[in-house]
Formats: sequence, C-alpha cells, structure tokens
Amino acid sequence: MAGARCDGGPPRSQRGSNRMVNYSLVKEKVIVDRGVGMSTRSIAAWIAGFLAVALAVFSAVYPVSSSAGGFGAAGADRAPGGVAQVVAGGDVQGSGKAVEFSYWTRWADGEPVLSRAHLWLPEGDAPAGGWPVVSYAHGTSGNGDQCVGGTSASEEEPLTSLLRGGYAVTATFYPGIGTPDTPRHLDGVTEAHAVIDAVRASRTLDSRLGSRWAAMGVSQGGHAALNAAAIAAADAPELDFRGAVSFSTPPDLSLFAQARPGVPDIPMMHELTSQVALVLAGIRAARPDLNVDDYLTAEGKRVLGMTNTLCIKGLNEATAGLGIGDLLSRPIPGSPLEAPLQRYVATPTSGYARPLFIAHGYKDILAPLPALAPLLAQMAVNGVRPDFRIYDADHGGVVGAATSDALVFLDRIVR
Repeated sequence: MAGARCDGGPPRSQRGSNRMVNYSLVKEKVIVDRGVGMSTRSIAAWIAGFLAVALAVFSAVYPVSSSAGGFGAAGADRAPGGVAQVVAGGDVQGSGKAVEFSYWTRWADGEPVLSRAHLWLPEGDAPAGGWPVVSYAHGTSGNGDQCVGGTSASEEEPLTSLLRGGYAVTATFYPGIGTPDTPRHLDGVTEAHAVIDAVRASRTLDSRLGSRWAAMGVSQGGHAALNAAAIAAADAPELDFRGAVSFSTPPDLSLFAQARPGVPDIPMMHELTSQVALVLAGIRAARPDLNVDDYLTAEGKRVLGMTNTLCIKGLNEATAGLGIGDLLSRPIPGSPLEAPLQRYVATPTSGYARPLFIAHGYKDILAPLPALAPLLAQMAVNGVRPDFRIYDADHGGVVGAATSDALVFLDRIVR
C-alpha cells in the first residue's frame, strides 16, 4: 500500500532513468573554444560517431529494442520474461551496473502484458553459479505514468544492503505503470507474475545472474511477494526459488469486499479510501463484465477517474475527508462483485513450499498489527509457519528497522 514518496516521481538517484536524450542542431554556426573553431556539422558528426560507439558497447551487453515506440512498444517475444526494450537505468548506492527495461509478463488470466523494471547488479565479479537474485516489489506509488520509478527513498536502504551483500536486484513497476493498460492494483496473481517474470527477464539481460532467487516487498509489495512465493515453484520450475520477505504486510484484504455505503472516513486511516479506489479501478479494468460503475456514486466515479493520473500522495490529498462509503451507491457484500473482488485481492494462506519472513511495526496505522492476526492464524491452521517479527516502527519505518534481520534470513535460505 502507501510508500513514503512524493508526487514528483522517483528518488533523485533514479530521476531521468526513463528519459531519452534528443540532440538537435540548429543552423550552421561556428563555435570557437580557445581559438579552435568547429562547425555544428563537425560537432554533429563527432556526436554521431560517439553515440554509435557507445550504443555498440551497450548493445554488446544488453539487447536494445530498435522500436521507436518507447516503453509501449511490443518486443517480438511475448513469452513470460521476454525483453521488449532496455535503456540506461538510475543507480542506487552499491550498484555496479543499472538498467531499466520493459518486459512481458501476464495478467492474472495469463494474457501477456508489458511491465517495466529496474535491474541493479553488485559491484565486482559474479560468484560461481552467478549472483543470486532478489525480485523486489515496491510499495504503492500510484497509477499515473509519472509515478514510475519503482521505489521510495525509504526503500533504497534495503536495495543498497542487498547489493552490498552480493545480490542482484530487479524491481518491477507493475503492469500498466509507465506502460499501456490500466494498472490492476493489488491484483495478487498479476503482481506475482510480474515479480517472477522480472527475474526471467533479468537473467535474459545478463548471463551472470544465477537461478537462485527470492522475493522481497513492502506493503503492496509485501502482498506481491507473498503471492509470488505461493506459486513460484510451479510457475517457474526452471528457477530455484528460495523464499520471500514481506515488510508491512497488508492485512486480510478480502475485507475490502465488505465495503458498503455509510462506511465513514476513519481518523488517521483516511488513506484506505485511496486504496479502495485503486482496487476498484483495477478490478473494473480486469472484469468489465462486473459493471463496477453500477456500485459507484457520482463522487466514486470522479475519484476512480483520478486514479490513473495521480500519484499516491496526490490521490490521498484528493480523497481527504472521504470515507469508503462515499464512493459506493450499493453494498458489495452479497452482490456479484463480492467473490471476484475477494479473489482479486487475496493473500494466500497456503501453498508455500519455501520459508517466509514477515516483519511488521506495532506503530503501523495504515495496516494495524491486530488486523494481521487473521491472516497469520489461517496460515498457522494450514501449517505455514513464517518467521514473524514485530518492530518498534510504523508502516514505512519497518523497512529500515527490519532490513538487517531480513538479510540474515536471505543469506540462510539462499546461499
């Protein structure tokens, strides 16, 4: 769910990573520098030669799409993990190489869809067998294309720690964010596919990545990491999945399907209205047959109309003072929307074949610790025993508080 970030997009270290530079030369003009004159035609020829060499070197390591369609362009290979386009990416501390790429993944129903992701490699040489990979899933940034970037400033700490610990890191943006199509917020199976297929694509981009991998995520990303963990072994048998880390895990999201008119704005938890709006916008795109608009008030339709243009900070501001009930004209419980919505947002409570690490802050207001109890209880009933730890932290702060413990966990299960 909400990650600590601003409406201005990605952190400073990542800004510009998705921009293509356009060199244009105006009318012929002589530029004199220390007595040496060069015409713009000469400069143009020099730049063209330099860029040709640079592109050849870059392409020798990474396949770059020749399409001029940007990140919306379709690569030839639509199989899960097929790479569509690659550009230079923004560094984070500890990375020896960084790229940003678009790749093919799948909606929940298996239909191919484009997503974007980062790939950061550690400094130095890869070990025998290749670098292990952590597929990182970020917290909610918002659905607008300007919200791309993948991680908040607070999330850079675990990324740096992973890289310095010898892990390659790929981080999906989720389908529809910075690519065509409407994002499907908290669609667990779609998130899982994006997390898994980012590993496939990253290994295509660089042969120094090994087959061992783990999932990690915060908030919405924790939901994605757990969904990926439940299907990873069967979905990607060619990879060696080792386990998952979830920070600030959302509680039982099927409670969203209990929403109805009259549910008020909850003090200190008003961001829930934004989350419900994002979920309803996502399932409306995924299942037009459910006629989600029939459940919305005029205010609800207005808010859902903003979800694809605002980042999460702006959406939270736009919904301040609005309760979940203000969005709805009829109850969801007992309606044809209830069961599909429950499946859409579900967090698996069984099916985990590898270890889990779940970290939560007792000061978390957005996803209060007691609300997590039913999820953990059902996991226990099903024989799932995660390494569950509580920290003196709020929703966003638990990432920093728990990173060192999470790395110990990863080293134990991956190495």
